[in-house]
Amino acid sequence: MTKSSEPRVRYVLAFSGTFLPGCKAGGPVKSMVQLLDNLPESVRVVLVTRDRDLGDAVPYEGLSGTAISHGAHEVLYLNCRDPRHWMMLLRMARRIPIDLIYLSSLWSPQFTIHPIAAQRLDLLPAGGIILAPRGELSSGALSLKSAKMRAFLHIGAPLLRRADPLWHASTEMEQRDIMWTFPWARTVIHADGRGDDPLKEIVGSEERARFSATCSRCPSAPAARPRSGSGEHRWRTAR
Repeated sequence: MTKSSEPRVRYVLAFSGTFLPGCKAGGPVKSMVQLLDNLPESVRVVLVTRDRDLGDAVPYEGLSGTAISHGAHEVLYLNCRDPRHWMMLLRMARRIPIDLIYLSSLWSPQFTIHPIAAQRLDLLPAGGIILAPRGELSSGALSLKSAKMRAFLHIGAPLLRRADPLWHASTEMEQRDIMWTFPWARTVIHADGRGDDPLKEIVGSEERARFSATCSRCPSAPAARPRSGSGEHRWRTAR
């Protein structure tokens, strides 16, 4: 392949509440490591994460407010309560052409609502948003945080609807969970990386599609649905 025919590097700004060297979150950390390590060379990620492990009051030694390399990607460690760290993120984002914002959780305000609001205000200019709830909308997950969900839907659902992210489901069951809570959502299912990628036309580039296909191979939270008459409540937004 000649230099002129090489694919343009695509930049993804990703948000995840936990990452290495943290270990207390378990699966989400492993999922993000797997994702970064399996992306094509034409995709570069700037991953924004907390500067401390899950539930810790003390940040990682020497990492708070810094960016380090993880292979071809960068990891930025933020103290979410320090406005200077958010300003540092905005300055970094202005230096690179962000093609896509990827959100690996729904229920984290700092890593879901803040990035979406910043994108809407053109503080984080990007061509689109992919939101992967990763089982957080299953009946089992929602039963553990119904009060938090009601508060989130009151504040966050209108913003989500205006932002119109592409919701990435790993299974048909997860797609149904998304559509139950957000009937207006645009969804796509991609369970693995085999065959033609359905995101290619929706997202607009092969590199973005391969990014989402890699995401889908990372483990998600179990997506159990309620049994009839179980008494579990499901919340949903207006159409």
